[in-house]
Amino acid sequence: TAESPLPSGAALEGEAGAFCVTVCDAATYVRTLRGASVAAVFLDAFDGEGETPAHLLAPVFLRECREALAPGGVLVCNLFNGAGDSKARANVEAVARKLREDVGPVYSLQVAGQEE
Repeated sequence: TAESPLPSGAALEGEAGAFCVTVCDAATYVRTLRGASVAAVFLDAFDGEGETPAHLLAPVFLRECREALAPGGVLVCNLFNGAGDSKARANVEAVARKLREDVGPVYSLQVAGQEE
């Protein structure tokens, strides 16, 4: 296994308040957050082909993410955008459509140097 600078279960305190990092299957864990009023859910879930696992795109999972968020809370997704008309770009556009339908507005930020 790879070492992580923030191990699962790490709790940190900073200027913005406390937060906890949990590394696990998101579909299983998010069910424990329902009604928890969390400020943010971070989803870092894509494979080497830039595809997001299907169970993390299912309407039930996205609804559970939305239900876990406090008013004004955000679902932050790290997705591989791909280039031009690549399969990866098509995949991220499909994810964005699902997020708009099931969670709310979608904003995309490009990482400089990661265009392709």
